[in-house]
Amino acid sequence: MAESPFRNLLDHATEHEPPVGPLASTAIRAGRRLRRRHRVLGTALPAVVVAASALAGQAVYQSGPAATPAASPRGAELYVLSEGSRCRTLWQFCPGRGAELTPVSAVTDTAGRSIRLPEGGTSIVVTANGRTAYVADSAGITPVDLMTQRAGRAISVGRIGTIPASFVSMAMSPDGKTLWVANGLGDSVVRINTATNSASRPIKVSSPYGIVITPNGRTVYVADALTNHVTPISAATGKLGRPIKVGDGPGPMVVTPNGKTLYVGNDAANNVTPVNIATNTAGPPIFTGASPNDLVVTPDGRTVYVSNAGSFSVTPISTATNTSSEPIRVYRAGTPSMIVIAPGGRVAYVVGTEGAYLITIRTATSTAGPPLRVPGYPCGIALPPTGTTAYVLTCKTGAVVRVNAMTGAIGRSVRVGPVPTAITFVP
Repeated sequence: MAESPFRNLLDHATEHEPPVGPLASTAIRAGRRLRRRHRVLGTALPAVVVAASALAGQAVYQSGPAATPAASPRGAELYVLSEGSRCRTLWQFCPGRGAELTPVSAVTDTAGRSIRLPEGGTSIVVTANGRTAYVADSAGITPVDLMTQRAGRAISVGRIGTIPASFVSMAMSPDGKTLWVANGLGDSVVRINTATNSASRPIKVSSPYGIVITPNGRTVYVADALTNHVTPISAATGKLGRPIKVGDGPGPMVVTPNGKTLYVGNDAANNVTPVNIATNTAGPPIFTGASPNDLVVTPDGRTVYVSNAGSFSVTPISTATNTSSEPIRVYRAGTPSMIVIAPGGRVAYVVGTEGAYLITIRTATSTAGPPLRVPGYPCGIALPPTGTTAYVLTCKTGAVVRVNAMTGAIGRSVRVGPVPTAITFVP
């Protein structure tokens, strides 16, 4: 078998950026001329603002509303994935130390005992009932029982490589019964039955790099950043549909809540392609800023917000007309790598790399509010269902910082672990 072209894409990596893990969600951006960077991801749970996630997933490109999660018997908790080593650069691999998944009580603001995992973990997805987390790491996909706080045996998803989660993205089905895993190095997509933690036979897909599921759970879309296509997959049969031609360097994707339109960010083309889900046809590209690297949609489905890494801005797109508005400048956040929307849809948060600020956007007017300074380089965020508190992950200090979402007041900081890569909230 020929070597995967993804190995050559490692040449685009930059090491000066703080490590920020891709539901969402968790994510390395792909494309022939795309710079490589990570994103901290969350899960598909509506109570969690990531995606990768994140951690909309997001790494995981995660979209579409999932089933409402049941309350965790352990109470409201955050889970933070970190490298568990003293690596200080994004692309330095630290074998032998292992990753860590650390629970943080949202009630007492205290960290619990970390759960040891194989090294290389950079993305996490949680089931809708809040009982099981799945981590992409060097061993494959490791299930973690959040009730017993124990990691299970890793599930093999094929050849991964030495920097595993860089090329693995995950998406959970709305009913929580199936975890879909796109393996960029293995040129395949694998289905995992969450009841048995068993993997299906791989579905061959060229260089899958981003993955999302429609709200009804019937169709999975996979982005191929090398051939510039998006491929639909039947969730029921695993059968591949006809590839849909999009722009250059596709990766981040989001589906509108009504399930009618898929939006695909094309990093190297500086635009977004709308895809009609009923017909699987692409519409005219929508111009954004330079290097669109994350997409989110408001709960009412009226607006898609696109973060532009190359122009330090966020572009609003009207889903009614598929036209973009004037970009919103967010340079105080550094290079924007992640945008999330609070429960209720009134406020969006922008997180960047190399920035010390969290930027808020009022969705009613698509205008930026005052920047919120958060010590330690904010690189991820999770919001509980109330939306009154934001939990900000800081990659320089390895901590979770409580922020009052109404006043911007900075609260207590809880140390978690060095080189954090993902954060998620379980109610």
